[in-house]
Amino acid sequence: MALPVSIIGGGIAGCVAALAAAEAGYSVTLFEAQHLGAAASGQALGVLVPSTSMRPQDDDQRRGCALWASTLAPRLATLAGVPLDQLIRQWPKGGQLNLAQIFVAFESALKSLNVTIVTQTVSAPPTGPTLWAAGWGNLPVLAGLTLRPAVACRLAACGLNDLLVGVGLNVQGLYAVPAWDGTVLLGTQKLPATTKPHGPTVPAESLNELRQRAGLLYAPLAKAEVLNAWVGNRPTSAPRLPLVRSVGPSQWAVAGLGGLGYALAPMVAQQFVRQLRATEAQP
Repeated sequence: MALPVSIIGGGIAGCVAALAAAEAGYSVTLFEAQHLGAAASGQALGVLVPSTSMRPQDDDQRRGCALWASTLAPRLATLAGVPLDQLIRQWPKGGQLNLAQIFVAFESALKSLNVTIVTQTVSAPPTGPTLWAAGWGNLPVLAGLTLRPAVACRLAACGLNDLLVGVGLNVQGLYAVPAWDGTVLLGTQKLPATTKPHGPTVPAESLNELRQRAGLLYAPLAKAEVLNAWVGNRPTSAPRLPLVRSVGPSQWAVAGLGGLGYALAPMVAQQFVRQLRATEAQP
């Protein structure tokens, strides 16, 4: 009989972990309060550009990007019965997932593997092996997790067709990413770190500063119409590794992935399945 496993959170880490655990032969229940991709993962960039940095987590980031292209995206397309080119596209610098389609595909793929998706908020851990993958919702169970609120906005199409990342004076940490529909996602003007989620209201001065800085990267970004703006609460942990941490007997939590979630999700899934197998092997 397949070992029952619970996963809390239907963002990208939870969905990839559920897929991997189901394919490894476990009976998976995925808990999500709203719908798959409802929170931060649904407003992310889906960017899969291998890092050129040499921090310990960057090795996992590069491996994760490679796994999406070689294995995960093709498998997801097959299970969901959708063309691969509707889920992932390549750029000169890397690739990007189609967030308008990726969670629809996950729902179809997970159901095809008999994963039970429960629309429910979970506050107490279910019985049995459990992975907490709830983003900043992991705050109650994961010590050392903090939030880095950041301003982001969606701009009208302005001719951008490749990823821009700011490096250097006045543009450090800035990114501009063309979405699949031609609009542009722009961020991030970081706000002070906190342990409580920042509200959705964007300080006007932060948005203005963000756009002025973006204009240094690509002038049309400073003039394009703002379609909507929000504050994204990115959970981060120090140290970054391990990505999956024990928080109790047969209970694990995903460390704050802090903007690297899509690239790191395959590595989270691999580590979770290893933990499950190690638990089963114990006398």
